Amino acid sequence: MIASFDCNLNHFTKPCRRTEGLVEELSEPPAGSKPLDFPNRYSRNYMQQFRICLWKNSAVYWWVLFQYAVSASAQRPLAER
Repeated sequence: MIASFDCNLNHFTKPCRRTEGLVEELSEPPAGSKPLDFPNRYSRNYMQQFRICLWKNSAVYWWVLFQYAVSASAQRPLAER
């Protein structure tokens, strides 16, 4: 069993029991099914991953800087703006 539920403590016992049944049912793969198989370990090559990582870091940097500037300007009195 993947997860254990204690439906006696939950006041939504009917949905909890239904969820518990679904977890039990879906924990086992269907008969005759094959395990997942992917041709590569990663979906992108090293350079693509590197460029995406740089882009995300840049985007987060500028977003945080913008949020800081907005919050700093909102805290200043109107006379100083």
